[in-house]
This record gives sequence, structure tokens and C-alpha cells, in this order.
Amino acid sequence: MTNSTKPIVKHKLLQRTEVDLEQSCEANNIQVISVQSFFGDPAPAVRSLKRQDARIIVGLFYEKEARKVFCEVYKQKLFSRRYIWFLIGWYPDDWYVPTREDNINCTAEEMKEAAQYHFTTEALMHSQDETPGVSGMNSAEFVKRLSTMIQKPANVTGGFPEAPLAYDAIWAAAFAINCTVNKLYKRRKTISEFNYEDVDTANDMLKCMKQTMFRGVSGDVMFSEKGDRIALTQIEQLQGDKYILMGYYDYRSDNLTWYNKEQFVGGKVPPDEPIIQDQWIRVNKTIYIIFCWTALIGIAFALICLVFNCCFRCRKIIQESYPHFNNLMLLGFVVLMIAIFLFGLPVDGMGIPEENFSSFCYVQVAVVMYGFSCSFGAMFSKVLMTHRLETLAVKNWVGKAHSYCSAFLSSLQRVYEVLHLGTPVVLNSEVIIDHV
Repeated sequence: MTNSTKPIVKHKLLQRTEVDLEQSCEANNIQVISVQSFFGDPAPAVRSLKRQDARIIVGLFYEKEARKVFCEVYKQKLFSRRYIWFLIGWYPDDWYVPTREDNINCTAEEMKEAAQYHFTTEALMHSQDETPGVSGMNSAEFVKRLSTMIQKPANVTGGFPEAPLAYDAIWAAAFAINCTVNKLYKRRKTISEFNYEDVDTANDMLKCMKQTMFRGVSGDVMFSEKGDRIALTQIEQLQGDKYILMGYYDYRSDNLTWYNKEQFVGGKVPPDEPIIQDQWIRVNKTIYIIFCWTALIGIAFALICLVFNCCFRCRKIIQESYPHFNNLMLLGFVVLMIAIFLFGLPVDGMGIPEENFSSFCYVQVAVVMYGFSCSFGAMFSKVLMTHRLETLAVKNWVGKAHSYCSAFLSSLQRVYEVLHLGTPVVLNSEVIIDHV
């Protein structure tokens, strides 16, 4: 699993375990691509894992939440040959069977299908040999004695599988207290004087607990510097209706004992990320020949047009069609047709040396760029030239029309004068008209 990637989906109550797991992954060069938390509905977290294409998924949640998660896993199809789930190992063997209190709409068969082939890890609950522990009992004798005391079937008794751990925990506490009593005796103190404000006694008790080591019904009992129980880790896989033992991991010696009994959908181990493989994809030879002949016909037609333009270049109709632009367009068209031959390679029966493939790709791009520039560049230049000439002709015609209209209207121009009437003059003298 080195250099692999994995997401973690967890219930909020197991946050400390998630932090420790994430730190361990980082220390072992395992990339954690996502950490999803949920409290209640796990659907958003499961959908997020699917969007991120998660492959190896570690689930940290209690039994009831596990059923909710795997119901959503079935709906989102986050199982089968592409995915591997790692779960906590202290669930009952039939934990995936939904109950009325779960309020989920998945059947037992659907849940079983979603949970199939997942792995579980847990601390070893029972000693692997018949050597008696500090109590004088071995694991088998402890289970027999416990079953006699409770007088109930083990499968209906809560916490029955973890009973050896609880029993050894009491012994560990007794050894730690006994060690602390001896240290307090040297300081003339007693354990009865201990209170939660007594830091010195608490530190002594912690040191004694870390130094505790004995043989219990669950195996060798010892603790790490962080106070965690150091024990063999048991790895199992759900195959059909049963959990099959895969192996053990010994933390002290960093040794993994594996029995090679694992099974996967399709018989193959799912990859932790998409596998990218370089593969030669060749064009079908028949299709390549058809397109090459089509390109040859196009090249022949373009050359005929080019010869026609050159032979009749003195004709007025040819000159008015901008023959230089036409010839450049035809040349670009021929180059683009030649590119068809290049882009069809490699073809069946005609390969390209791998060391020359990169250079060949550059040649393909260069040919297309040259042909495109010649053909479309000439076409756009011709359109622009035609547009400018037509626009100039319209401007000249409008100018002449304006001059003619101005000359015509100037001859029709008339000037009107307004005469103002003055104040009449009254003459007081008499006017005598003599008659002859």
C-alpha cells in the first residue's frame, strides 16, 4: 500500500482514531485524498467519495452507522471490483442485516452484496496458544468459565467477544496500582491519599502502566508510549456469509503473517488509482487507403485549377478574380490534403519508430498550420480586398451624385427680398392743380 491513495469516512465520535490513522498514513507515504465526516445521514459523504474516484476506503463508525453507510454504498454502487473497504473488526458477523430501528430502505441481500469482500482489522481477542496467563487460565478456559457464569448464548450477549480484553485490563490496572503503591511507600505515602490533584502520584501510575507487561487470556499485554495496547492485529475478510482469517500483524516486530486466502470480484486486486497505460492505436488500413485516394482526387482537382489560372491569367475575368489569392488558396488546400496522409499514420503494417514519434507529431502540426494559413489567409484577404473596393466604389458614386444634384439645384436657386412698408407722410400744404 506504499505510495497509494485512500480516503477516510468516519463518524464524528471516532475523530481521534481518524487523526492517528491519518498521521500514520503520512508517515508511511500513503496519501489520504479525502476525509469525510457525517453525523446522521451519510449520503453526502458517500457521494463525495464517488466523485473523487476513491478506491481504498477506510470506515470508522459504529455498527448502526455502518448499516446506514453501506445502504448508501449500495445505492451509489461504491462497491464491486473497483473498491476495497476496511472496517472496524468488532462488529457481529451479521452486522449488515438491517433492523427496524435503522430506518433504511435496503434489504439484507443488498447490504450483503455491498459489504462483500471488505476487510476488517481488530486487536486479537484471544491468545493463540494454550499457555495459561497470570490468572492461571488460558483463553479457552476463560471463555468456558464466562459462558457458565452468564448462562446466555454468546451471540446475544453484548460485549462477549471483547470480554478477554476487559478481563486483562483489570489485571493491568491491578499491576499498575501495585507498582504505584511500592513507589509511594518509599515516599511514605499511601494510595488511599491519592486525589485527582496529586500530579506526582498520577505520573507514577502512568509510568507503572507503561512498564506493565504480563501474559493474559488475550495474549501478551503491554502498552505503547501513548498508552495504547500493543497486541497482535487480526485481519479478516467477509467471503459469502463468513469472515475468513487473512493473517496477523505484529506491531512489535513489524511482521505480517499472511495466509493468501483473500478473494476479490473478478479475481483481480483493485488498483488504488486509475492505471494509465501507453498503447499504440493504429488506423485501419482500408480506411486509410480510402481517405488517401479521396485526398489524391482533391489534390488533382486543385492542381488542375492552378494550371487553369496560370494558363488563362491574361483573361480579364481571371484578372478580376484576384488570381494570386486563388493560387495561394489552392496551394494551401494541397498542403492540407497532404496532411491527411500524415495524420493517418501509423497504420496497420506501417509503423513509426518510437524515438521519432515526437518529431513526427511536430511535422503533422506544422503542415496543418502552413496549409491553414495559406488557404484561409488568402481567402480572408480576398474577401477584405473585395469589400474595400466595393466600399470605395460606393463612396465615389455617392460623391458624383451629390455633385450633380448640387449643380442642378443651384440653377434653381431664387432669392426673395422682403420690402418693409414705411410710415406715410401727411402734407399740410394744399396742392393746387392748375388746368391749362
